Amino acid sequence: MGFWGLQAGHGGQLVQTNLSNLKTRATEFNLNIQNSYSLLSNEDHTIGQFNKQFNNLIKEAALEVGGKNKQSPNKLSVEKRRVMKVSSNRDTIELAELTKTIIKKKKKDVRKFSTQILNETVISGTSMKTAKRRLGIGRNERYAIRKPDGEVTYDKNEIIREVEDLQRSIQLK
Repeated sequence: MGFWGLQAGHGGQLVQTNLSNLKTRATEFNLNIQNSYSLLSNEDHTIGQFNKQFNNLIKEAALEVGGKNKQSPNKLSVEKRRVMKVSSNRDTIELAELTKTIIKKKKKDVRKFSTQILNETVISGTSMKTAKRRLGIGRNERYAIRKPDGEVTYDKNEIIREVEDLQRSIQLK
């Protein structure tokens, strides 16, 4: 959905607004909304009608200024692979090549996303630990826990037992 739910319906399809382009052209977007809003405010409407028209105004302005997101070529390749029927050796080779291309594009997309997260981390000044957590790098499970008596345990069975005891004590309260 994104910022302000910026999607507009065209021909029964949902089109997402290119938010990165919209952010770079923010002043043009603001000017477009101000001009459209001045036309909207002259009419008498109920709150519900005004809200609906205002939301449509924002979506249309965003689509006009930001443009549409282009559909990923990888998504098109996946759709092609999904409907492909293998009936000969040539089809098998084509399917293998298509699969190889899809895998390469997925790796490239993951690297691009990871780089983007790391760049945002550097710019915002947060720690690498936060970035790793956002990317899901490493284990997402507890590997040590401090018992009520102060002892730290690393045994998975003991950790599970302690967590269950904690949950039971919370439920009893």
